[in-house]
Amino acid sequence: MAINKNSNSYTFLFAIAVVVIVGASLAAIAEGLKPYQKENDDIKKKMEILGALNIECNRENAVEMFYKYIDTTASIVLNSEGQEIPGDPFSVDHKKSIKIKRLILKTENIL
Repeated sequence: MAINKNSNSYTFLFAIAVVVIVGASLAAIAEGLKPYQKENDDIKKKMEILGALNIECNRENAVEMFYKYIDTTASIVLNSEGQEIPGDPFSVDHKKSIKIKRLILKTENIL
């Protein structure tokens, strides 16, 4: 029995198979690259902090320069209102804290 490659069902099954294979491949690659993305984000944050202090650095020496000029034992995180946020500066999710602040402001306007 031969498969009719010109039928609609064959076309849909082929498309579904391609989507599943490509989607699974992309998901596996994204999970595999997560540690590298986190490391890249941390280096970028360190470079931005050093840039705010007018200290020139690049990706290769950013970590070394950061620990040379920044005392990490006494670091604190402040929000836009100057209130201290508990936690490590590199573990605080600023986008999440902004969303929480917006939610609080919206609920205060309702009351």
